[in-house]
Amino acid sequence: MVRQYGPTALSEARAEMQGEAARLLVATYGVEAKAMLDAAKALVARDPRLGKLLDATGLGNSGTVVMKLASPAQGQRARGRLK
Repeated sequence: MVRQYGPTALSEARAEMQGEAARLLVATYGVEAKAMLDAAKALVARDPRLGKLLDATGLGNSGTVVMKLASPAQGQRARGRLK
């Protein structure tokens, strides 16, 4: 079997990663999952370099990365440091 790594395969991989990230957020934060994702996105938006890196590598779709960002984002938002 030959694996192909064209644009379609990359899009499918990113979609799978997004789904896994969503499942992890819901499993961990329940009804607050969307708010946590929004907080993580706001945290990343503070440093455009990080956003570009996550977009370029596809790691912004990784469940592990999203969860690592959600926790500090929650703390920043609770302290009023994140919109």
